[in-house]
Amino acid sequence: MSRIPWIRKMDKADWMLLGIYYAFAFLITFFAEWSEEDIPLFSSKSLPLFFYIIIGFTIDILAVIVIVFWIFNKFFPAGNYWATFVLILVVLMVQYMLQTLALPIIYGPIGPGFITSLLWGIIDNFTALAPIGLFLMAKQYYSSQNKFLELERNQKDHELKLLQAQVDPHFLFNNLNILDILIQTDPIKASEFTKRLSSLYRYMIRHRNEELVSLTDEWKFSADYIYLLQQRFDGLFEFDIQLPMEELAAYYIPPASIQTLLENVVKHNVALPSAPLKVKIFLEDNRIVVINSVQLKEAATDSIGSGLSSLDRRVTLLTDQPLTIETGKDLFIVKIPLLNKIQP
Repeated sequence: MSRIPWIRKMDKADWMLLGIYYAFAFLITFFAEWSEEDIPLFSSKSLPLFFYIIIGFTIDILAVIVIVFWIFNKFFPAGNYWATFVLILVVLMVQYMLQTLALPIIYGPIGPGFITSLLWGIIDNFTALAPIGLFLMAKQYYSSQNKFLELERNQKDHELKLLQAQVDPHFLFNNLNILDILIQTDPIKASEFTKRLSSLYRYMIRHRNEELVSLTDEWKFSADYIYLLQQRFDGLFEFDIQLPMEELAAYYIPPASIQTLLENVVKHNVALPSAPLKVKIFLEDNRIVVINSVQLKEAATDSIGSGLSSLDRRVTLLTDQPLTIETGKDLFIVKIPLLNKIQP
C-alpha cells in the first residue's frame, strides 16, 4: 500500500473506472486519428501515433488522480475553495506544459504565441477531464455516504454492546464475589478493587457514544480490566506489558478494543497453576499487538468469535485497515491498527 495518504483513497473500482474510460477513449482517438491520417493500420507509421496517444492519456490520468484524489479530498471539504480553484488551474497548466514538452508534434513547440495556446490548452484539458473527474467525485461521495451510514449502524451496535456490558450480571456477579472475599480478608485491597471496578464502569459510560478515544485513556481502562482479571484468577494470567507510556497520547483507538481482545483470551482459554496463560501487549508499526499463549478450553467455540468480528468491522471502518489476526498452535496474535493524530 502506498505511503501517500491521498492515494489510499483510491480503491480497485476507481482504477477500473479509469482503465475502462481511457481504454475506450484510446480506441476512439486512435481510430479517429488513423482514419484522418489515412495510414495503414499495421505499419511503422501507425506505431508513433500509438505511443503519442498513450503518452497523452498517461498525462491525463495523472492529472485526474491529482485533482480528484488530492485537491478535492484535502482542500474542498475544508472550505478552501480558492485554493481548490487555483490548484486545479495549476494542474491543468502543468498538464498542458507536459503535453507540449512530451508531444511537440501534436501540440506545437513553445513559442511567442505560447500564452494563448496555454489558455486554450487549459480549457481543452478541463473539458477532457471533466466527465471522468465528475464521475469519480460522484462515486466518492456515494461511497462516503454509504460508509458513514454503515459506521453509524455499527456505532449503535457497539453502544448497545457497551450498555449490555455495563449491566452484564455474570461479569458483575464474579467481581462482586471477589469483592466480598476481599472485604473479609484484605480490606485495603478491597478498597482498591472497588476503585478499579468503578473506574471501569465509568469509562464505559463516558465513552459509549464516542467512535475513538486516545490510547492513553484506553490503556487506563484496560489496566483496570487487567487488574480485575488478576484478582479474579489469582495469578493464573501472566501479563508482559511493553508499552511506552509517553507515546500513547499520539494515538487513537476505538473504545474497549483492548478489553475485547482480553475478553476473547479469557473466553477461549484455560489457565492453570501449572500452566499460567501468558499475554504480551506492545506497540509495533502504528499497531497495538496482543499475543496470548493458546490453551483452548475443551468446550471453546470458534477462535474468532462475534466480539472480534464486531471489533474488526469497527476498526476497518474507522482506520481503513482491518485487524491482523494470526493463529498458530501455540500463539494467538491480534494487531489493532491505530490512528496517529500527528499524521496529516
